[in-house]
Amino acid sequence: MRLSVKNRPLKITHSYEYTFDNDIVKISLSKKSLLFPVFNEKENRQVGFLLEGPLGIIADLIVHSQKGAVGELFDETFSTIILFPVNLPFLSLDHVKETSPVENFEPYQELVSKYNRVFSLNKIGTANINKHTLIVTQKPKLFWLISPDGAFLIGKKEIIGRKGQKKFLWISKKGLISVNKDGKYRSIADVLQISEIKQSFQNIFGKPLSNLFSSIQDAFSKFS
Repeated sequence: MRLSVKNRPLKITHSYEYTFDNDIVKISLSKKSLLFPVFNEKENRQVGFLLEGPLGIIADLIVHSQKGAVGELFDETFSTIILFPVNLPFLSLDHVKETSPVENFEPYQELVSKYNRVFSLNKIGTANINKHTLIVTQKPKLFWLISPDGAFLIGKKEIIGRKGQKKFLWISKKGLISVNKDGKYRSIADVLQISEIKQSFQNIFGKPLSNLFSSIQDAFSKFS
């Protein structure tokens, strides 16, 4: 499977904010930012977008446990972002218009080509996957996975996620912290246990995107 990006940009017509249904993540998009369609080249099928322009992300990854508040509030702005799938809840004809191709397009092609081995997008297009949003930022390189009832951040040094109002998981080099639906706080520092959970996340990037989401759900189920 090979990804490609087309020089057929859409321009965002006005700045606006969007809050996802999970009430955990809010994003802001800026006027004049460009959206380039990303294709599964083999099937000649659009699977997402490349956004050139600032994208603000505010994610409330904090839950209340029996030991008090756990987690972090993220408030960052990124540029040059890859977005999946095509039917993004925050994009509509009211927000964009067609615009002229850009002259220096090669950097976008090079960027998208780097992800050919990261994603297997043959599963995108199912009803289940289209309920989720994947945001890939570049500097720093982060994977934001946003589901109808949760939000997950995967970086090089940590994995942190919240599902609903109460469930929480945080994996870092220091250990693992989880909070279940009853507010029970759990901290694990056993290297073997942490290694097993980390491995399940490290393996998912070579699998279909549907498995990516299910692997995260499986990780949460261990602490329910």
